[in-house]
Amino acid sequence: MGECMLSVVKRASGELCPVRVLVIDSHPFFRIGLRTSILNSADIELVGEADSLDEGWASVGGSAVPDVVIVDGDLPEMTESELIKNAYGEEGCARVLLVGARADGARLISALAAGARGYVLKTAAVDEILHAIHIVAAGGVVVSKPLVDQVVADYERRPSAGDCHVAETARTVGHLTPRELDVVELIASGASNRQIADRLFLSDKTVRNYVANVMGKLGVSHRSEAIVAALQAGFGGTGDVQPRCSA
Repeated sequence: MGECMLSVVKRASGELCPVRVLVIDSHPFFRIGLRTSILNSADIELVGEADSLDEGWASVGGSAVPDVVIVDGDLPEMTESELIKNAYGEEGCARVLLVGARADGARLISALAAGARGYVLKTAAVDEILHAIHIVAAGGVVVSKPLVDQVVADYERRPSAGDCHVAETARTVGHLTPRELDVVELIASGASNRQIADRLFLSDKTVRNYVANVMGKLGVSHRSEAIVAALQAGFGGTGDVQPRCSA
């Protein structure tokens, strides 16, 4: 697991405080385990918990507006879009991190398209979930690797799927350069800008420029949308940044 991206958040007052988290999950044992881990963490504060969205927001006391809302991705009778919309709350400023019991590629794409900042499996190690909270609080996007693998597997089952076809489609539709294709591959694999910089031996500023260029060519304005576009194009299977086929 990579280093934590954020230990505290800066409030409007300038005060540095732990990341505030609201947990909404219908499974009490998972909720209890996550609560215990958060209470033992010095840089994350639990501001409320419940088994439904309405009860969850009602449990938030006073001005303790959460920075991150962790939501059970398997809540019944609600689409991903409805789930994300309701999870934002009245303030509309919290970032949403979904947790799910199974690797469902279709749900991942729907959730990211609806505005979720991450999707982590409940079977992930506790440290991985806590790390995901920090990434989302810092404005990043995080996806469990088994979910990325599932999206790629779903794509590869399509009759027209193929590595060279995917790369050529990306070049034709997005006019991406070989290096931009490398960046797209790593974005789809859930890599942060720092991880991309380390992998490609580039500066942070250069990576930011590449990411901005890629998002512009893909016609998206948020990193989560870029991940969706990349996954739908078949990227993100291995994090391999070698050319997929000759130009």
